[in-house]
Amino acid sequence: SGLSSDPNELRYYLERAFLPTPAREIDFFADIDGNAPNETWMTGLSVVAKLLDADQLRLSSQAVEDGWTLIAIGTSIETCRQAFEIAGSVAPEVSEANVEGYAMLSDVDLEHPVFQPFNDVRLADFTKLPIWKHRNIESKLPDNARVLASLDGKRPAIVELTHGHGRVLLFTFGWHGEDSQFVLSSKFVPLMNSLVDDF
Repeated sequence: SGLSSDPNELRYYLERAFLPTPAREIDFFADIDGNAPNETWMTGLSVVAKLLDADQLRLSSQAVEDGWTLIAIGTSIETCRQAFEIAGSVAPEVSEANVEGYAMLSDVDLEHPVFQPFNDVRLADFTKLPIWKHRNIESKLPDNARVLASLDGKRPAIVELTHGHGRVLLFTFGWHGEDSQFVLSSKFVPLMNSLVDDF
């Protein structure tokens, strides 16, 4: 159906974030018709920003177990908890954060392959990305979880959940709109391309 022309859609930014290279070709598949997905629904790297039905949840979990990377955008308590279910874990307690002003990313794990592009003193500053709304993970994380970044040094902001041969990357905040403007930040494009190169 071509590129999205609606800047209010997350798909609009994703389609423009991935830079073409001689070593890779990227095809986009958007689940916009509400039908249950088939095997083409998971194509190596998937982004989930909504609640999935039972079939989608099962296929997502199996695809991750087989080796795919799934990015879960925690735009709500329910979508955060869903990320743990996809990764085969019992979901911890999650609540809506009470943010005064805004929160900032901190303690970014620059040694992790996904954040390697930022492992330079000139690029490692994530404090210029304000996050106005996010979700709190209240209880202990499962054993398959690794916190890759925090919010103000206190709450998990980006969590990697390994599952079989693959992983789920959970963001506890939305990428645009009321939560943040991550899709407009200078970090968005290099991070998305690093995710593609790393899986």
